[in-house]
Amino acid sequence: MVAQYLSPEYYGYISIGFTIFSISTVLLLLGFQEGLRRNIPQIDSIEDIRNMIHMSFYSSLLLSILYPIIIYILSSKIAANVFNDSNLTPILQVFALTIPLFVLLKLSVGALQGLKNTRYKVASQNILLPGVRFVGILLVAFLISGNYITIAWAYFISYLMASMISIYYLNKDIKPLPFTYNKKF
Repeated sequence: MVAQYLSPEYYGYISIGFTIFSISTVLLLLGFQEGLRRNIPQIDSIEDIRNMIHMSFYSSLLLSILYPIIIYILSSKIAANVFNDSNLTPILQVFALTIPLFVLLKLSVGALQGLKNTRYKVASQNILLPGVRFVGILLVAFLISGNYITIAWAYFISYLMASMISIYYLNKDIKPLPFTYNKKF
């Protein structure tokens, strides 16, 4: 749908931004989402499960916040020196902001799968994420008549909503998560 709406040049910008985003997230996840999915069922103690989830989240999120900051700051230089096109700068910035959200989504989905709550995984990753992205792109393309940058923001919003929902579902099962408020103080 995006290819039909945008010119080949602008679609190329979205494709480059999404490709950098995809490669970055694979590297930044460090395999923790698979480790959570495979190892949580083998652990008996809820406290040990919490510790594994905390360690995975802290390790991956630390890197997935630092790396996008570097990409965001250097986006104009990357666009100009690597791709010879400064129009790519805002796309790199939007997708850099999206990286931590995707890492959060994949880690929480991995933990949910490990906890055998696949309906939450399906709801957040397989229904909400594509649905919000589709509606967002439709709104941008037809109602707002936005440009390639607003389409990149539609991607960002879809990952934001899906990651928040998956964290909500995970927090229902494992309390407290590393970045949620604990009322025991």
